[in-house]
Amino acid sequence: MSESSAPSPAPSPAHTRAIRSYAQREDAERARALLAENDIESSIREFRVPDPVTGKPVSRGCSLFIDPAQAATAARLLLKMPPSDAPAASTAQPAGPTRLRRRSSAPVKQKGSGFIIAFAVICAAGMIVFAATGLFGPRRTGEPQSRLNQLLEEDLNGDTLPDVVREFTWDWIPIYHEEDRNFDSMMDLRWTWQRGKPAYRELDLNYDGKYDERTTYDPEGQPFYTDTRPGAAGPVLVRKVLREGLLWKMIEDRDADSYFDHITEFNDYAETVREEALPKDSPENNPPPWPPPPWPVRPDDMPTATMDVKPGG
Repeated sequence: MSESSAPSPAPSPAHTRAIRSYAQREDAERARALLAENDIESSIREFRVPDPVTGKPVSRGCSLFIDPAQAATAARLLLKMPPSDAPAASTAQPAGPTRLRRRSSAPVKQKGSGFIIAFAVICAAGMIVFAATGLFGPRRTGEPQSRLNQLLEEDLNGDTLPDVVREFTWDWIPIYHEEDRNFDSMMDLRWTWQRGKPAYRELDLNYDGKYDERTTYDPEGQPFYTDTRPGAAGPVLVRKVLREGLLWKMIEDRDADSYFDHITEFNDYAETVREEALPKDSPENNPPPWPPPPWPVRPDDMPTATMDVKPGG
């Protein structure tokens, strides 16, 4: 067995804090290597659920676990990496079967060998015209021939239905990304970009074709808060607000009256520091303000003052 396929060591009992989740184990391994370079140990745990068709357990992603005492340091290091599950612009080159087309173009029917010969003759004639006009004629401005968006579809299981759909601008800046993770022909995960940075992530938690969870990203392209609305209808029942990549507040609407009535607040060690009921006019019912306040400075984080001691006392 090669070194790359060797199983990871058993999770350490000290690794009780989930720092980030990943759809691909390779992304988790890269994050684990980054933490190891900074002397932070971590463990990877996969999530397995029964497949709705075969009943066999299949992987639904994995999470990176660390010691809670190192959570703040690890989160700052991982902020330098792409967000969880975020498909970067470099994913424009797919690894599997792919169909690349313009959004507004119609599918082209394949021709026989006669069409190929005619096409080759036209290409040769075009090269002659280019040599005569392009090399010796006036310089062009370099503008692209088309500014239509690029649409990329991938069939991962060979059933002729697209399982991954990605759209880019003409110069390959990502716009959105959709995935069908359980191959039921309904998209389960959707990313939306704005100005080249992740803006929203929507997730179908129970695979019924409706997005139950929506994560809003901050101006720097990092997760800011997540709203859970089962069935994509009714009020937001749970809102999780993050600060520097770590869970800060969990606000709940327990009676589903469109007002948050309970709050739980955590410190950067994932310890509960506040838990109480909320009145209906609480400011927590408004969208979280940006930027959030920094974590409070702990006494043990303060630099230790040194005193100059003269010889002899």
